[in-house]
Amino acid sequence: MTVLMDIINELTGFPKEMLEPGMDLESDLGVDSIKRVEILSRLEQEMGDRALGLSGDDMVGLKTIQDMVRFLEQTDATSPKADVKKNASLRDDASDIPETPALIRQTLFLEKTPLQQVRYFNGSRIQLPDSGKIYITQDQAQVSHSLKQAFEGQGYEAILLDPSSDPLPDLPDVAGLVMIQDQVSSPDSGRATAFLKTAFALAHENGKHLQAAGARKGAFLATLTFSGGGFGVPPCRFDTLPEYGGLAGLAKTAAKEWKEVLCHALDLPGNMDVCHQYAEAVASLMMTRGPVEMGLNKDFCQVPMLKPAPVDPGRPVLADGDVAVITGGARGVTADCAVELAGTRKLTIVLMGRSPAPSDEPEWAAALSDPAALKKAILTREFAGKKPTPAVLEKRYQAIQAGREIQHTLARIRSHGSKGVYLSTDIRDPEAVKTAFNHVRKHFNGPVSCVVHGAGVLEDKWIVDKHPDQFDRVFDTKVDGLNALLDATRDDPLKYLIVFSSIAARTGNQGQCDYAMANEVLNKRIARISETRPDCKCLAVNWGPWNGGMVHDGLKQMFTQKGVGLIPVDAGARHLIQEMADPNREHTEVVITAASGDQKKKNPPRLSSVAKIEISPQTLPILAAHQINHEPVMPIALMAEIMAQTAEKNHPGLVFAGLDDFRLLKGVRPKDTAVWLNVNLGRCIRTDTRYRIPVSLTAPWKLDRLSPMRRPRPSSKTGSRTLLWCPVKTAVI
Repeated sequence: MTVLMDIINELTGFPKEMLEPGMDLESDLGVDSIKRVEILSRLEQEMGDRALGLSGDDMVGLKTIQDMVRFLEQTDATSPKADVKKNASLRDDASDIPETPALIRQTLFLEKTPLQQVRYFNGSRIQLPDSGKIYITQDQAQVSHSLKQAFEGQGYEAILLDPSSDPLPDLPDVAGLVMIQDQVSSPDSGRATAFLKTAFALAHENGKHLQAAGARKGAFLATLTFSGGGFGVPPCRFDTLPEYGGLAGLAKTAAKEWKEVLCHALDLPGNMDVCHQYAEAVASLMMTRGPVEMGLNKDFCQVPMLKPAPVDPGRPVLADGDVAVITGGARGVTADCAVELAGTRKLTIVLMGRSPAPSDEPEWAAALSDPAALKKAILTREFAGKKPTPAVLEKRYQAIQAGREIQHTLARIRSHGSKGVYLSTDIRDPEAVKTAFNHVRKHFNGPVSCVVHGAGVLEDKWIVDKHPDQFDRVFDTKVDGLNALLDATRDDPLKYLIVFSSIAARTGNQGQCDYAMANEVLNKRIARISETRPDCKCLAVNWGPWNGGMVHDGLKQMFTQKGVGLIPVDAGARHLIQEMADPNREHTEVVITAASGDQKKKNPPRLSSVAKIEISPQTLPILAAHQINHEPVMPIALMAEIMAQTAEKNHPGLVFAGLDDFRLLKGVRPKDTAVWLNVNLGRCIRTDTRYRIPVSLTAPWKLDRLSPMRRPRPSSKTGSRTLLWCPVKTAVI
């Protein structure tokens, strides 16, 4: 209890006398998912091996301080005792983590594969529980009816759902959930946004049922859009409202969170007659393992992929006196981008944020910078004789901190010779945004030339745990914020429209379905807007994690351990200017990440001997016809056949699909004596598209002509040397 209280006191700044065991970590102490990771990191440092039983997933389920104490006590009682010391694998000072200045820039392209190959040969088909049902949301074009018939033709019970029903149904017998874009011919962006929230609500309500069905036998979740069969990725064009692109963010995040559930985001052409013809193929793909995102166009399956794409050199087209409005630009990494932009020209930079406009802070607070000291002073000075909750104290502390950060950012902007202004504005309120822009035009005698939408909030929780209000706050800040900005700048001759998106939109991310969906909407909206504003450079930048802003020391440790590179703040800010200067407008969506850090070396997979085979001219007469320098040599094709057949025999239901990373380390030359080969298999590993089984052939140590091999390193107990190594790919029949 003492160690935990000390950590919470240090990381939150709340005086120990305020902390009570029954306090709720989130509602009372404001400990969000990011702060939980930081607490976990510090527990590992302070308690060493005694804290190894506590994972990030466990932290999600622990609600109070007392819950954490009990969990640690249970873990400590069942785990080997160890000295209480800092974990040597973690750095004491997160500032020692080396930054990697090199940034990786990637753009999207579509990888094409024949549809029939994907449908019948790529990956494996799942089976649903006998009592499981497939629920399909109804759509305007009635593609849901065609899908229903296709699933029923496969022997499953399929039921149509009305997505507008209130309340949304609880479906305990669900084994398949299909959510289809609900409108096509009469596009309504407001209705599209509402449907995205309905899709989340359906997944939230029934995710636990899908996971249970998946654990029993099999389950799937699929989204279906009509964006042209390629998700709007060039050269494909959007055939419908771009807002529906957010459905893919839901499927990609569910795939990260629900390991038992097969998740797909499928995209079809905008021609509804063609979509009805695809029904049988779509129903099949929804239950076949493969990439999460797949578009269907003609006879091909199109999968969005990333490829390196260097930025082209150029100069920003902004001029002295131009006005740039940046949302979320007063604090965090967006503030550093605003400062970098201020150095390109003598601009007027208007920062918009939720925080109140900074005011003079109390004299007694001016000299205090340590969070704990400042909170203690607030408690003493402003709440004397009262007993405020930690949440109330935190709110007052954050107000002071926000004012300081805003003033500091404005001072940095002005140091470059640009004007800096802060306007407190709720970016989700269209009228408030319009009023703010009218104020800007009036006071700075000109239109707005540049908009950077960097505002965003995080409220990370898994889909089944996330409250709709939390979803709305995250989603609306991005999506409604962009809508309000576009409405307010309808008549401005914009030169730049830049939105800060996220890698979470491209890949999905645990706990961030709202953030992934919202940023996917931004990605697709920007692509559509670029078609209507040819004189404006429109760009969605999907940033990876930064080494700053919301990425605190605990998250830095976690990213470092996972080998995830962090974007240095100065390098990221400079890169934004390079993107603005790039004259190439072919791609409206780019992904920017830092080079991966050095990951901890992984041990080779553990292999076990499952068969022994005698190799000699007597047992294999073919050797007489396969000789080198009159010496019989075992054909490599025969080695591959042995590995493939052994993998199949030991995994009933799987069929051989191919070999990866095939390496012959030493030939087998039995001459006149027999050579016994061990066939070794590792654990079967499921990937997005196939199963992989590590396999090797080894021979006894007594064969002096065999030299030691490197991978996998043989155990001293095996008494053999590796001759051949290869992960075998297999697929379910």
